[in-house]
Amino acid sequence: MAGAGAAGVTSEASSGPTRLADGLHALTDAHRAYAKAHPVRYLAQSTLPGDESMRLASRRIGEAGYAVLASFGLSDEQLPVATAQLAALVHGFVSLELVQTIDWVTDPDAAFRGLVELFAAGLVNIVSSSNGRTNRKDKRS
Repeated sequence: MAGAGAAGVTSEASSGPTRLADGLHALTDAHRAYAKAHPVRYLAQSTLPGDESMRLASRRIGEAGYAVLASFGLSDEQLPVATAQLAALVHGFVSLELVQTIDWVTDPDAAFRGLVELFAAGLVNIVSSSNGRTNRKDKRS
């Protein structure tokens, strides 16, 4: 049984409830921590042409993202889209935070955590909806 509540996005597993969002938070928190530790480098990466080492590093990050997003039960077709959406979400928030465009947010940590939770809940909803459509098609056949 999957759902989102005050405790976060959960899924029943053989060992009991597990937080699907934990891996997502670990990934996004690490990305944000790197950006905050190296703001000039982080912001420059989006304006500089990448070289092969940059592409390889990006690929490794993408593979980690795929693994985390796959744990939600996304299909092979949904994974690239969800990965791009996650990258846009994290990069957008972090970039705005670094250039102090959202300095009016009193608790950016809570805002970021809530944004990731919202994304995680959306993923659970997408998977749930997809499974419902698949089950309905199977019953009509």
